[in-house]
Amino acid sequence: GGNNIALKLVLDGCKLQVCRPGFLDGRDAILKADSLYNNKANTYLIWQVFARRGMGIDAVQGSSNVLTDNSAGYLIPVRVLATQSQQQRDQLLELYPNPASSSVTVRLPVSSRTPVQVSLQTVLGTTVLSSQVASAELQRGVELNTSQVAAGLYIVQLRTSAGSFSKK
Repeated sequence: GGNNIALKLVLDGCKLQVCRPGFLDGRDAILKADSLYNNKANTYLIWQVFARRGMGIDAVQGSSNVLTDNSAGYLIPVRVLATQSQQQRDQLLELYPNPASSSVTVRLPVSSRTPVQVSLQTVLGTTVLSSQVASAELQRGVELNTSQVAAGLYIVQLRTSAGSFSKK
């Protein structure tokens, strides 16, 4: 099962990592193990888990001997996203609370070279809210004011340079 695969990847990663590793060295070794032994079958899931915990592609490790010279990163590499189906990509889009009353927070851990177009649409495709947001803001989470929107089912759609993402 999945737990056995994860344990094997971690143990194989320990064999591949450098001496005196930091957390990002460990992440890279696990990804290398998946590449060598599983033909990258779990790469997307591994990146998703690490990025959610601040060990994304934009994280900085610093020295493995110093605890204070690192910085968290929450991004998944665009090259990894490109290999996923639209349904898998849409799972990255976080909306909370869902259902919303007066506001909803939208978060997407994906970098974009251009501002992100965020829109709230009815199920018939009519846009009721629309704005452009910097990619960095969206990675931290952006609050949409929905207090003036009638109750009902809506779709949040984001258009980035890395592709489109949507969720009900």
